[in-house]
Amino acid sequence: MKERTRVREALDRLESRLEEPRALEPSAEERAGLVRALERARTQLCEELPPVLITALAGGTGVGKSTLINALAGADIAETSEERPTTTSVRVYHHRDVPDGGLPGDLEAESRRVEHGREELRWKVLVDTPDLDSFVRDHRARTRRLLRASGLVLYVFSPEKYMEERLWSVLREERCFSAAAAVLNKADSLPAVELDQITEDLRAKLASVGLAGVRVFRTCARAHVPGAEPPRTAPPGIDEPMHAVSSVDETGELRAYLERELRQGEATRIVREQRSRTLRNLRVAVERLAPEELSGRLERLEVRIAESAREGGLLLADVVGSELRAVEEDLAPLATLRQHERFHGPFRAWLAFADFLSIGLRGIVDRLVGRPPRGTVDALERVLSGGRDREVEGLLRAQERGAQDLLYDAGLPVARWREAAGGTGAPELLGELAREVREGFEARASRGVGRGGALVWAVSAVGALVPAALVLAGLGVLIRDLVAGSYGGWALMGHLLALTLLLFLALHGLVSLLLSGGLRLGRGLGAEAARRILPRAVERWLAAYRGELEADLAGLRDPLEVLERELASELAEPEEDEPSAREGESPIAWAAAEPEPPPEDEARPGEGGEVEPRGPSVDPEERMRRALEGGED
Repeated sequence: MKERTRVREALDRLESRLEEPRALEPSAEERAGLVRALERARTQLCEELPPVLITALAGGTGVGKSTLINALAGADIAETSEERPTTTSVRVYHHRDVPDGGLPGDLEAESRRVEHGREELRWKVLVDTPDLDSFVRDHRARTRRLLRASGLVLYVFSPEKYMEERLWSVLREERCFSAAAAVLNKADSLPAVELDQITEDLRAKLASVGLAGVRVFRTCARAHVPGAEPPRTAPPGIDEPMHAVSSVDETGELRAYLERELRQGEATRIVREQRSRTLRNLRVAVERLAPEELSGRLERLEVRIAESAREGGLLLADVVGSELRAVEEDLAPLATLRQHERFHGPFRAWLAFADFLSIGLRGIVDRLVGRPPRGTVDALERVLSGGRDREVEGLLRAQERGAQDLLYDAGLPVARWREAAGGTGAPELLGELAREVREGFEARASRGVGRGGALVWAVSAVGALVPAALVLAGLGVLIRDLVAGSYGGWALMGHLLALTLLLFLALHGLVSLLLSGGLRLGRGLGAEAARRILPRAVERWLAAYRGELEADLAGLRDPLEVLERELASELAEPEEDEPSAREGESPIAWAAAEPEPPPEDEARPGEGGEVEPRGPSVDPEERMRRALEGGED
């Protein structure tokens, strides 16, 4: 069989995401369920549809599996013995044209193969499996892997062990993925009445696990092994008619079904159905871990979380309200300088001198006493962080816990949410608030440059022309007085200088009145930034959380889409297929498809206890003695 690289790669991607999820928090049960589904998918889907139907014989110790496969093969291909367990390895009976016995590579290496040339079994492979109740764990694990690869499983029971819980636990696990038939072996070890009672009990038990339509073949396998002794007619010392040994033996009918009635078309349909169920089971396991509505739940919660964050922003503005007002005052000198930088000429020099007297000297004093300069990001952070860290941290954690409760109630994972929110604390938020105020101030200042341009030009022009005119007038007076021998012009020069200073003061007042001042340019920036900054932080948390969650969902769902696309043509039911020889009367059955239950590797005493026979009672020790007299495996 040819290996399909894309299918294997898709399964590897799915397994990798399961091992290292970013946001999802699979429970132990969910993780184990997906691991089992992946193991089953690797066994059945990584190679092209096989040309054969693998039929496994599964059962406990001493039920006669090896004898039965010898009877079906008509040859001694498996060892039988009174010592139990006898079947410790895998024996494969296959046609010589079937490469590697039809088993997947990992199972083929662990098997013993017996080739034959029987055309009636050309499309079927019979496999004798290790005992399901073996005390060797590796034997049980090997049998489970074989059952996952088998399209048809013959569950072999014996009268003394037909209620063995270990076999039923495996049957409950595999019944949804493989076609099943039941074999009650050693039919000649019990009286007919008791055999009928056990058969009825077995059918009821099968129906209770969803296999109501399965047939129970009652066989005497040892009678069909070459060289076997003829069956006894009655147990020693018992002559009563009601205790007459049963003559029922449906081994021939079982052989007829496998050899003639189970044709290639039906075998292909069984394998196709098995693979379809395996793929559906994988999707169910993924959906259980990452349901499709998970994204919708988060989308609905984001609205509520955003509303709560907006309310938190209002609370933050109240908590740091006094600090925000101090920040606005701290920005006033910087706003004044930004406005004055727009002017030119002599009036700009005047403004620079005035700014030095009102702002520069104060900055010098601040540096001398060790205070940070005003109007910088560091100064803003210092003002905002003054004694409010604990209150701001409380607001942040309240937002985190409130959203976490909503996520938890909606069935969403919360560990990744705590990681996303935990990276933001009060220092980070207040630092971001300071930068937000500064950026808002810069934006307002930039917009202010475009307004009042005519006033700036006019004031700068007046500030340049009037002093120039006065200088020219004063120069003319000085020259005139110098020529006339009179020096009274110096008094006039004092008047002109005073006039210039008065003019600059008037222009300065006009500028301060008509253009946005420092306090007006920064007014309201702090509260506005505080109302924005906390919702923005929560939005970042949500974006990080959403990205990780969606990455997990895509990492689990995308490989499924690849698998379904790659296997679509193979698993599609053909329009015309070879019908079964006995349409509607097939002895095999499928249980209704449902999620794979957790394996029950070890039998638990008392579970699914034996059903009391409804008829003449038989001493349990006597029943066991009769059943074990054959000593077959």
